[in-house]
Amino acid sequence: MMTDVLNETYDFVFSIGENCATAMYLKSCCLRDASYPFDWLAGMPIPKRIELILSGFSRFMEKEDFVQESFYPFGMDRETGTPETTYRNTYTDLLFVHDFKEPIPFDEAYPKVKEKYERRIKRLLKKLQDSQRILLVGRQWHSTFDVQAIVEAHEKLVRAYPGKIINILILQNDMTKRHAEYIPVSEHALLVKHALHGKRFKGNIPNNMEIFTRIKMPNLFWRRLRHRVLQKIIRVLATLHYPFSHKKRHQFMDEKKKAWLRE
Repeated sequence: MMTDVLNETYDFVFSIGENCATAMYLKSCCLRDASYPFDWLAGMPIPKRIELILSGFSRFMEKEDFVQESFYPFGMDRETGTPETTYRNTYTDLLFVHDFKEPIPFDEAYPKVKEKYERRIKRLLKKLQDSQRILLVGRQWHSTFDVQAIVEAHEKLVRAYPGKIINILILQNDMTKRHAEYIPVSEHALLVKHALHGKRFKGNIPNNMEIFTRIKMPNLFWRRLRHRVLQKIIRVLATLHYPFSHKKRHQFMDEKKKAWLRE
C-alpha cells in the first residue's frame, strides 16, 4: 500500500539538501525546530547525504579535507554584512558556504565551526532516535536528481530505524510544469515536479510555498508564535545590552540563538 507522504502528520521534519533554500522554506513555515547538519551546505548529492547519516557522519569535519573554493555568489553574511569564504570538503564534496567569516583565518575559525556541526549532528541523530514520524525534504537547485538512487538510499535509512515512519519528499525543478505533479515513487517517497526556479536564490516562491505549506506538524500556530516571540526578545535584549556596538550585539544574538532557538 502506498503511503501518502503529504497526508501524514510528522513530529520531525528536516532538510536533506541539496542547498540552503530547503531549510529556509522549512524555517519560514515553522516546520524546522532547530538547525541540523545539512541546512546550509551545498554540493554532495542526496543519496550520499543519507549514506553519511547512516555512517554516523564519518569523516565529516576532518581539517585536512578542507580547501578554499571560489563558489558562493553572494559572498557575505545576510545579517551582519560580513564577507564569507567558501570551503569544500574534498572527502564528502560538501560546500561550507556560510561558516567561515573574513578576515578570520581558517585555522582560527575551524574549531568553532567543527563544534557547531558536532552539536547539530548529535541533535539530528538523537531526533532520529526519539521521533516516530519523520520527513526528509530534498529540493533540487541546478543538479539533476537521480531519483532511484535517492529512493534506494532512503530505503536503507528506513531499515536502519525500524518501527518508525520515515518518508522523503523530493522536489525536482521542471520548468515545463505549470502545476505541481505529484508522483509516488516508493512506499515512503514522493517526487514533486514543479517550476521551482526563479530569479532569486529562493526560486519561485509561490510554487515552492504551495508544496511546503502542505507539510503537516502538530501545534504549528504555537510553534510560529513561540519562534517569533523568542526572536523579538533576543533582538531587544541585544539592543539593551550593547546599544552602541554592532559587533557585540550580533555576538550576543548568536549566543542566545544557539541556546534558545537551537542553532
